[in-house]
Amino acid sequence: MAARPYRPLEASETPSIGVESLPPRDLGELLSETVRVYRENFWLFAGIAVVPEVFFLLGALAPLPASVLFVIVGAVASVFAAAASAYAVRQRCLGRDIDAAACYSRALTRAVPLIVALIILFAVLIVSALLSLILIGIPLFFFFLVSWFFVDQVIMLENREAGDAFRRSRTLVQGSWWRVFGIGVVYVVVLIGLSLIGLIPISLFSVEAPSVAQAVSTIWSTLLTPIVHIGATLVYFDLRVRKEQFTLEAMAAEAAA
Repeated sequence: MAARPYRPLEASETPSIGVESLPPRDLGELLSETVRVYRENFWLFAGIAVVPEVFFLLGALAPLPASVLFVIVGAVASVFAAAASAYAVRQRCLGRDIDAAACYSRALTRAVPLIVALIILFAVLIVSALLSLILIGIPLFFFFLVSWFFVDQVIMLENREAGDAFRRSRTLVQGSWWRVFGIGVVYVVVLIGLSLIGLIPISLFSVEAPSVAQAVSTIWSTLLTPIVHIGATLVYFDLRVRKEQFTLEAMAAEAAA
């Protein structure tokens, strides 16, 4: 089934619930909408995604201990890239022009809750992974991962603090955990398939020209990362549509606030 795109608001339009209601989407429609949003805004999302990838590339090429520093900075930049992408998706759904720099600027205004959330999530998932040695950690790991998957979207788009964002994400996922998990699995499978395609040129250069292989890997990661960011934000919107009758009017009101 073809995806039903959000009709962007014109600059002179006042959104109304009746005209600007958002449709609930099934898996196929979410995938199609992800492709559409990415295709129509390729340079915007690629420009956001490339920032952490540059730091990861420097980490791969630099000697120790500089490489460790670059990797840490890249990991933090990845959080801001996800937040900036969520903001970009909303702005484009509202028909507003935006560039990567403006999206990062907005994400930086939410730096404290984003970093606090990163620390909390990292700590909880590490503990859950360690508990996997006694089996109980495996379901805990996936439970928390799915339940808190939309923390970045909540912080960026609802302007909430870290602790509240975890509760809010859990509330949105509650009752739809298996659906969100299944959608996530499909996105992961798609990414794995696309990643395998990228391994072909990377493997050709890995022995003779490792620097070139790293550069190709960086380009490929930059191209694939927006799929996750856009898809996650669209699923977040879909949960709100299904649970809260979320509309473009509400989206515009949150953006204004």
